[in-house]
Amino acid sequence: MRFCVNDDRVAWRVVDGEGVLLHAETSAYFGLNRTGTLIWQQLSRQTMSADDLAGWIRHRIPGAPADLAGDLGAFLAQLSELDLLDQADDHEDPSLRSPTIEDEPDADTVYEPPVVMPFGELEKLILSGE
Repeated sequence: MRFCVNDDRVAWRVVDGEGVLLHAETSAYFGLNRTGTLIWQQLSRQTMSADDLAGWIRHRIPGAPADLAGDLGAFLAQLSELDLLDQADDHEDPSLRSPTIEDEPDADTVYEPPVVMPFGELEKLILSGE
């Protein structure tokens, strides 16, 4: 299974190193921590499997744990359940099977398990005046 961002359904920006996502259909908005933001940015550039992402994270963030499967699987599952990611079968496009690792390692980034934080609905926030 491969994952990708659907820019038609999710608007997003990076603010102070952390991602902010807005689901266009539900008005729900979410925050991502630094590791989650790096993963989101990568998925916005390239469709990848969980295994490909784990390799990319280990390359991108020196000191990332060798076993990322649990952290990454939970993060991708949550994003998928929230309808923020699209999934594709590996056999849909053979060119998607070999991702390139374009980013250089970032010694300043410390690995933390990727997290998505639901904040609620934007419409309710605006109407509440907070």
